[in-house]
Amino acid sequence: MAQALAAKRGAHKAVITRKLEEVKRIIEADEPGLVKAEQLCQSLKDKLDTIRDLDEQIFVAIEDETELETAMINADETTSLIYEALVRLDNILATSESTTGGIEEGGT
Repeated sequence: MAQALAAKRGAHKAVITRKLEEVKRIIEADEPGLVKAEQLCQSLKDKLDTIRDLDEQIFVAIEDETELETAMINADETTSLIYEALVRLDNILATSESTTGGIEEGGT
């Protein structure tokens, strides 16, 4: 059971990795796409919930202490990367709101 859950988590991690690359592009852009930043923020929050649920199921299914520790370290690294991206996106969105009064219709 733990292997099936780990495979499912791996698929979600691949999606998260792609989204984190998008966040990096937004952060590095001269004019960040605010709508895309907002969308990525929500998507990463959803993925965070999903991956947390999977991690909890995996932790329960693992019996080996060393394997459990490794799984917990990997889970923590993933959630830390997501939190870092969310903070960066929140900063971009907050800066935008303070300078433009919010996201304009049709923005990218």
